[in-house]
Amino acid sequence: MLITFYIPVILSFSWTLLWVMILSPLLVMSGSRTILTNRSRALALLAGRLSYPICILNYPVFTWVNRIDQTITHRQDVEIEEVLPVVTVIVASYAAPRL
Repeated sequence: MLITFYIPVILSFSWTLLWVMILSPLLVMSGSRTILTNRSRALALLAGRLSYPICILNYPVFTWVNRIDQTITHRQDVEIEEVLPVVTVIVASYAAPRL
């Protein structure tokens, strides 16, 4: 599936339909039948619990962190604007369901 994101062409309607109707459901079905080790299962469950809060918090946290950084430093630091929001979103996503 990752390969499809890096193909530098737009697929035709037929290929898109094939992906949506057949290949994508087969991918989901094969993933649902995979037996995970305890460690992999714990990691998958954690990723599942974090996925929704990450989707919800991604934009607002990035906006807040970016604005705070620019207010304090009066410049744009790529390192801070990339790393700090990612770490903040993950931590907030882990804490949000518990709060």
